Amino acid sequence: MTSTNTTNTEKELGFLDKIKERFASAGEILKDATKEQLDFAMEINRFNTEIGLASAKEAQLSGNEKRNQREHVLAMSRGKNRAQRAEMITAENGMIKNDALKKQAREVMKTGGFESMNADNLLSLEQIERGVLSKVFAYKRSIDQNGLPIESPLNSKDIKEEDEIIIDFGKNGSANAKIGAADILPPSVRIIKIVDRDMNVRVGTRQIINGRAGYYDINGKYLPIYTGYTLRIPSEKEISQPEYQGFKIGKSIETDPTTLTTLEEEDTKAMAQFRSVIEKSRQEDKTSDLYNMIASEAGSNGSYQERLTRMISIAETYEKKAEGEEKPMFVTLLARLRKTKEVMGDRNFNLDIDRYKSAIAKHESGGMAYLARNDEAWKARGVRPGAWAFGKYQFTVETLKGYGVDLGNPPEEPKIQNFLNNPSLQEEIMDKYIINNLEKHILPNTKIAEDMARDGTSLSYYVALTHIGGPGALSGARLKKDWLGTSTHTYAMGVANAYERGLASAQIAQAVPRIEAVAGARISPEDLITSAERHIGKPYKMGANGDTAIDCSQLIVEALKDNRVVHSRFDTTAAGLAMNARPKSVTSVARGDLVFLRKGGSITHVEIALGPVVNGSIEVLDASTNAGMVSKRTQKVTSEVEVGTPYFYA
Repeated sequence: MTSTNTTNTEKELGFLDKIKERFASAGEILKDATKEQLDFAMEINRFNTEIGLASAKEAQLSGNEKRNQREHVLAMSRGKNRAQRAEMITAENGMIKNDALKKQAREVMKTGGFESMNADNLLSLEQIERGVLSKVFAYKRSIDQNGLPIESPLNSKDIKEEDEIIIDFGKNGSANAKIGAADILPPSVRIIKIVDRDMNVRVGTRQIINGRAGYYDINGKYLPIYTGYTLRIPSEKEISQPEYQGFKIGKSIETDPTTLTTLEEEDTKAMAQFRSVIEKSRQEDKTSDLYNMIASEAGSNGSYQERLTRMISIAETYEKKAEGEEKPMFVTLLARLRKTKEVMGDRNFNLDIDRYKSAIAKHESGGMAYLARNDEAWKARGVRPGAWAFGKYQFTVETLKGYGVDLGNPPEEPKIQNFLNNPSLQEEIMDKYIINNLEKHILPNTKIAEDMARDGTSLSYYVALTHIGGPGALSGARLKKDWLGTSTHTYAMGVANAYERGLASAQIAQAVPRIEAVAGARISPEDLITSAERHIGKPYKMGANGDTAIDCSQLIVEALKDNRVVHSRFDTTAAGLAMNARPKSVTSVARGDLVFLRKGGSITHVEIALGPVVNGSIEVLDASTNAGMVSKRTQKVTSEVEVGTPYFYA
């Protein structure tokens, strides 16, 4: 039984005969296979086995456990897809037919496939075969008849309004932030919502700014993406809502052929230009890697001053042994560390400064030395040149001048580039900036000490407040909107959130156990209501985190955290929740929908609907100033009332 052209039927064969026949058939196929092909076959077999076992386990579960297991199955399926796509590109009969392009693609893939390929090579591959990154890293998501998520690799030519797309870079950490939504979505998609793993929502339109094609917020700030982020294409009806008016865009997907051709040409040119930017940043990445290596070896015990002393000692050892290009890098790093120690003196603070800087860099720029500058667009909004922000930590011109770096006014391009290409100087200024704010504005403030003792607010929150809003933000004088259009309070919470998660990861043995969210997780309306009802009677306090008091949006956030949909602090507002919901007619409100009040053009309050409209009112559950606590009450339907179904429902 060695031929694949057997006439035996499954019914005629016994179990052992079936096994023999299939192995014999496989032998015929694989006997001439190369080692690489055999390795690939074994890898796919491993994926199939693991996915099969995980699917069998899913079938035995229910509720949230079943949903979580489905997410696990989908994550493994994405890994299998990445392996298959790599094989399709490199195989003799692969998806690329042009011999010259095929050879070029194989060279790119030599770096280890999609799991380890650097951003430059990924973009190179996208230029060879447009749409490949979407099929590898993006997955269109929908819900099956049982309310569970199902996915398929994204076909960039088949994108529609209201599509939901989840991003998964797998083990390729270098793709995070450097591969953007505009590298994955076609230029026909003009506007998207980007939802992070904490369900925070930002809206961006596709633009080319400083040569980088990407999605930028209303203030011209680039919006990076990471594994676990979700991209949503708003409908034409949705972008007619007031929240979108500032973007001045009429439809989410461009269909005019002439316009599309122009957009694609501009996009290709921008991608090539950005690849050169990535190449120039590699030296900075190497310096950061050396710093992180030394910081890791120094450990996290003791004060910042003690850790700094250990880092200098370790760096000195490495510098003596270093050769080639690493030698001057260690010399520069040592000079910076010694300068920081000099500035620190004998002062010790209850703040992991390195961890904080990592958190703020991630929040500001996705870990890249992003230059937050859009000259013409910002000038049109009346933003003065002095307010432009530069570098990984987004320093303003005034701040830099205070630390001895004069970029000119308006800033001069050569001086800007010199500063951006000096990461050690940026780190040194940030160290001084943090210490200055701690010493002069934060630690002497007795009210901050009282607030921290009462609410457990992280010191990193107040440092972030001064970074984005200046010392005045500590007194609440600048808590509304800063020059970037960001809520200073929301910004600081986001940084503190990233800091605390990083601290918990680094000190997991001492950290309070956290329930991590599942990327793309869902909740049912009844689960949300049940979790929110546990807070009935709790006092209302604006901005409270739910421990002893709570506000309207935090009530919903706490219910989401209970169900592992978001974790840690969910730094959003009622307006943020409105952006995370699909608008619908008030007359069709259903149990579990979110009810919003809009006053003066802004969303100011959120409630959970407990049923349909009855006699002109909706029964709701909320935390409100009217009741002074969390309660069930009726909300009269007026012109101020809006309704939306959250995206996070199953």
